[in-house]
Amino acid sequence: MRVVFGAGTKMSFDDMCREAARLGCHGFDLIAPQDWPTLKKYGLTCTMAPAMGVTIRDGLIRPELHDAIERSMHDEIDHGRMTGKRE
Repeated sequence: MRVVFGAGTKMSFDDMCREAARLGCHGFDLIAPQDWPTLKKYGLTCTMAPAMGVTIRDGLIRPELHDAIERSMHDEIDHGRMTGKRE
C-alpha cells in the first residue's frame, strides 16, 4: 500500500503514515522493519510483513530452503514482538 498510497506525490513515509492515521487506516502492507517505528509513531501496524531476503526464485517453492526460511520467519516474528507488532 505504501506505493499506492503515495503514488504521484512526493510525500515522505512519515507524512503518509500521518495521513493514513488521520483517515482511520490500520497500517500498511509490506513495510520493511526499519520503518516499523514510524508506523508505531502513528498507531499503525505493518499489516503484512515482507519476507526478508526471500524472492520468488528462492522462496517456498524451493524445498531445500525451507529450514532457512523458517528460521528467518521466526526471527521476523521475534523482531515484530520487540517492536510491538502483532503476530
